[in-house]
Amino acid sequence: MIAHVEEKFDDLQKVLDDRKREVMDKLDYIYKDTLSFIQKGELQREHVQDLITKSKAYKKLPMNGHILTELESINSKVNELLAGLPDKAKYKDIDYIMDHDIKSIMKGLGCFRLEYTQKVLPVNIIDTNTLMSKYKFTPFTMTRDDQENIYNFTTDSQVVVMNRAGEMLKQFKPSNMPGQVNSGYIHWNKHLLYIVAGNNNSVTVCNEDGKLVKIFGKEGKNSGEFKNPLSIAVSNINGDIYVLEEGNNRVQVLNSKYIPSRFIGYYIEHPGQIKNPCELALTEEDHVIVAQRNIPSINIYNSQGIVLVQFGSTSIDGLVFMPGAMCISHTGQLLLTDLLQDQIVVYDKDKLTMWTVGSPGIKRGEFSCPAGMVCMKDGTVYICDMRNQRIQVYNQDSMILGDN
Repeated sequence: MIAHVEEKFDDLQKVLDDRKREVMDKLDYIYKDTLSFIQKGELQREHVQDLITKSKAYKKLPMNGHILTELESINSKVNELLAGLPDKAKYKDIDYIMDHDIKSIMKGLGCFRLEYTQKVLPVNIIDTNTLMSKYKFTPFTMTRDDQENIYNFTTDSQVVVMNRAGEMLKQFKPSNMPGQVNSGYIHWNKHLLYIVAGNNNSVTVCNEDGKLVKIFGKEGKNSGEFKNPLSIAVSNINGDIYVLEEGNNRVQVLNSKYIPSRFIGYYIEHPGQIKNPCELALTEEDHVIVAQRNIPSINIYNSQGIVLVQFGSTSIDGLVFMPGAMCISHTGQLLLTDLLQDQIVVYDKDKLTMWTVGSPGIKRGEFSCPAGMVCMKDGTVYICDMRNQRIQVYNQDSMILGDN
């Protein structure tokens, strides 16, 4: 009986090996050519489409449900065979090898699997209606200080500071801020606030009480000039200032003395860099994460602008999204607000999985324009639910770990 099962296994294993080799060859073709374009800084949508046409195998890259389905189907068949064998120990390495191959290919292609949609509720809701009616403001982007007080940048260019419970602490309007803004960002670093407003084309630096420290930049495309800056981040390592410019399709880096240093992802003729960037985040290692609006996709660079990872597509297994606010959790997962579908997208780069939290609406756990977001040290996530005029608070278990 055992010999019969083993013979059957060997026959089917040969078929699986042949099929796997065929799939791997196609994946290897796509991966090597794509990697070549990435290394040259020339990866663009036209190149991807050309690769796909030549391969005649898959419809989407890198978020490719067909690739994952094929690989997981092979893996599933091997698992079924293993389950039917009396001596599993003899074949214990097969499952590991198959699983390892799948994850390696997924990682190489930047594939993330949409595991599930989270149906979780916030642990708290900070209703800003009362504050808004009294102080006349609408928050839409936020940051936090070391004491975890929340700094809200409002649509009328004010900064409203509240504690974690939502209690008002202070309010001020920095110098040089326009009357009304439709885009902007606020970032706290070492007792200074860095503020950009897209229609101001400059960066305002002030202290925690709103006293002006520095204004730099003007409209333009040269070093030290900005066009529609949407986001800003400051390095904890050396104080470098990273300014994301949608109008110039780049991230401009200045040193701690506000002197222009370099550009990252400058779009010229090759969209393998960035185009229509909309959000920026820095990791502890000064890896630069840039979200793009029109593709949409996410690029990760080192501090010198070398592409480390590219992932994202107009559709991830059917999920279409428009990146909004972005932050990094205490466990290193990437959280992104989706302005198109009013939800939060969570990426786990180690497990190569992603999931979503929330849906459109006015109830608890639903969003209407989740424009701002901040992650606390303990994993708690504060989300500015702009049109619902509230801040929804999620704990680390429900949002980060995906537990109900």
